[in-house]
Amino acid sequence: MFYAPQLFEGIGSGRQQALLTHVIVGAVNVVTTFVAVFTVDSLGRTFWMIEASAHMAVCEVVVGVIIAKTMDPITGALPRGATIGLIVAVCVFIAGHAWGWGPMP
Repeated sequence: MFYAPQLFEGIGSGRQQALLTHVIVGAVNVVTTFVAVFTVDSLGRTFWMIEASAHMAVCEVVVGVIIAKTMDPITGALPRGATIGLIVAVCVFIAGHAWGWGPMP
């Protein structure tokens, strides 16, 4: 998460947009961590770990497909719609991490 603003800036967001996106990703991280904290006793650690693993794997595939299909091979630029799709996929990935591998020991 430390390099998130640079990564978002690199995929076509401006500096201000990259910082705003980083704040949104951080908020998703905090909110979804509380989902795990409040439901781990009722659902169990195993459920959250398996769900998070599948969730994160799907998000990685989605990110890879979006980049492979839309990135300009010469300039490395992405269309605006692809950039938004990547941001959503990263937020969904972070949600999976925050309620699975992140807070669970």
